[in-house]
Amino acid sequence: EALGAVVQPGLEERIVADIARRQQLGVAKYGQTLAENPAPLSAWLEHGYQEALDKSNYLRRAMECPDVPWKQLALLRGLLDASLRSVAQLRALMELAQAQEGGVA
Repeated sequence: EALGAVVQPGLEERIVADIARRQQLGVAKYGQTLAENPAPLSAWLEHGYQEALDKSNYLRRAMECPDVPWKQLALLRGLLDASLRSVAQLRALMELAQAQEGGVA
């Protein structure tokens, strides 16, 4: 079944609103937007890597819920696979950036 069959109307608007809320929370917590933060590339990649690990854990735990319909379980498996691929890619990029910056991976 195509992913479009499970996407509900108005999804894009809800995602945009979620992003705006996250930005507001970030500014309240850190006093600046992501664009204003001067962190080096390796720091951004490491943060993304940590977030991707968390995402993978959340998806895996969701798959273990006993009331997950089989159609949703198949979608969760696909998301988890993609998330784990991004974890590996982020780790490799993070290590390259750390090496270029003279840090340790």
